[in-house]
Amino acid sequence: MTKIVIKSYHLTMSREIFANFNDTSRSFHSKEGVTNYFDSSTGPYEYLLGALSGCYYSTLVDLLKGRVTYDSCDIHVEGEKRSETPTTLEHTKMTISVKNPSSFELFKEACIETSNYCSIYQTIAKVSKMELVICQVE
Repeated sequence: MTKIVIKSYHLTMSREIFANFNDTSRSFHSKEGVTNYFDSSTGPYEYLLGALSGCYYSTLVDLLKGRVTYDSCDIHVEGEKRSETPTTLEHTKMTISVKNPSSFELFKEACIETSNYCSIYQTIAKVSKMELVICQVE
């Protein structure tokens, strides 16, 4: 095996996945062994948008602790890619729907604050216009 290192860094807070690509399968898995497949319905951008929703929700939960309770929270993420290369996201829209919050105003404030602290949100915001819609559902 030939190893080519272009630039190497020591990663102190690293996360990792292991990817495998061949003629019949495209997938990645975590070090815990959870496998995720790329197929006709789930490609790289679906995983990126899913990662955004997961990171955003985890950050939101941390910010809401003890401040607001609710029955459920749904996050719908849409991303539109640029037509020019590289085809990074041009516009990303997140719709956060909360059911029965104890305080919708505090929930909204926490959502706005979350966008400042969520690392994947901030990473995507470097290349994409971000739109955040927060609504209360019955």
